[in-house]
Amino acid sequence: MLEFGLRRAQGIDGGLAASRAAFIGGCAATSNVLAGTLFDIPVKGTHAHSWVMAFPDERQAFQAYAAAQPHNCILLVDTYQTLTGVRHAIEVAGQLRQRGQRLLGIRLDSGDLAALSRQARTLLDEAGLPDVAIVASGDLDEQEIARLRRRGRTSTSGASARGWSRRTTSQRSAASTNWPCCGMTRDSGTIKSNCPKTARRCPTRACCRCGGGGLTTDVRWQT
Repeated sequence: MLEFGLRRAQGIDGGLAASRAAFIGGCAATSNVLAGTLFDIPVKGTHAHSWVMAFPDERQAFQAYAAAQPHNCILLVDTYQTLTGVRHAIEVAGQLRQRGQRLLGIRLDSGDLAALSRQARTLLDEAGLPDVAIVASGDLDEQEIARLRRRGRTSTSGASARGWSRRTTSQRSAASTNWPCCGMTRDSGTIKSNCPKTARRCPTRACCRCGGGGLTTDVRWQT
């Protein structure tokens, strides 16, 4: 189990405190590089969604990451469509194998993790990759982990308070110098759109689009 909560930690040193507490509590490593330096905690992680979106397509992103991290390659497969991402990861696993290397794992970060992990496991096993691990992440706390184990995901929940003090958001690249980054996924009801947008303040703070939060966006389609 890894601790990935730095980006949502609250307070000046909340990320450091959370990483230290998580390690004391049994997490094997953290994504917080500073915590690793100060407290001698092992630092581990994978690439971000933004890595995938910085390339013309997911396959090229995976190939570039495998070339950069041939001995520590775990591919995040849910940037666009999870099972398609798994199939792209399988292709890259074959390329690594030809070079005498191996894919360590794939990461699921959204959707129905229990169902997607079973489907991903089937695809990996059928491709002759039973040793490729499946890593799960995204808002996991002890209750959610217990539910997933009963159904038989690295967490940001451990680094932030619960309830209204924490809001789940998504950060997506909207454009690149050389190609548009617009994409959308639909995995078990999850929809992610990252087209260029123009943010504006809602004057009434009560419209249906901003939900009372006061900030809404207009999608700016580029052709």
